[in-house]
Formats: sequence, structure tokens, C-alpha cells
Amino acid sequence: MISLKKHKKCILFLICLISLSILMVVYNNQKQNQNPNKQHNKFGHIDKKNITSFKVRNMKGEEKEIKNQSDRDNLIDLINSLKITKSGVELRDGIGFGVIIIYSNGEKFSASFLASSMVYLIDDKSICCDIDKNIVDNLRNCYDKN
Repeated sequence: MISLKKHKKCILFLICLISLSILMVVYNNQKQNQNPNKQHNKFGHIDKKNITSFKVRNMKGEEKEIKNQSDRDNLIDLINSLKITKSGVELRDGIGFGVIIIYSNGEKFSASFLASSMVYLIDDKSICCDIDKNIVDNLRNCYDKN
């Protein structure tokens, strides 16, 4: 009889533990899904919404505002599709183009592209890496078009 009582307590304890674990996972997922785009300037997910300024800049530092929504969306999709192939590479010299995106909440995403390398800023920290595509021609074409 005593053994059965202990067994029931163990089962009850396990059920409570599993229920608590499930509740914690559900709460964590809801918290993350409430605002999945909280940080606009994270590489790999540039949000297309709430952009107040979208500029393409050449390496001379000259900038052009890209007002055409289709051009903006195409460039954002292209940048979001990039994959980092190697992180922590050295900064290279050369001719390239960049983007500067400012959101209505003041967040900023800035990245420069040279052949198949990229430098982007997060929290005022430059991150240099190699990427799987060369998008300089796409940026140059958009810059020249506007």
C-alpha cells in the first residue's frame, strides 16, 4: 500500500513537471512571435515595412534615395537571400556599393558590398564576411536608374 502511494506521487510529480515544461515552451514561443521583426537591422532579415529612407551609395560616398517600392523590395529580397560563407574576413579594398536603410523607429541597417564580400553594421560594430553572391552590379544598376 505504501509503495502504491509513492508510485502515485511520483506519477503526479512527473505530470506536473511535464505540464510546467509545456507551459514554459508555449510562453517562450508566444513571446518570440509577438514581435518577430523587433530588430530590423539584423543581417538575414531586413524588414520591408516602416522604411523612412532607403539609399544606395557608391564608394565615393554619393548616395541616391530609392523611392520606387519595387526596386526597394527587389534589393531587400536579394540581400535577405545572401548566405555568409565565411565570417571574420579582413576588409578588402576595391570598388563597391552599399545600402543604408533607416526605419521609422530610428533603427538603421547599413551594408557595403565588394564582389563577394560584405561589411555590415550592427550596434555600431562592423562585421566583415564573405557571401555567396556578388550583388554589386544589381546595386550599381539601381543606383544608375535612380
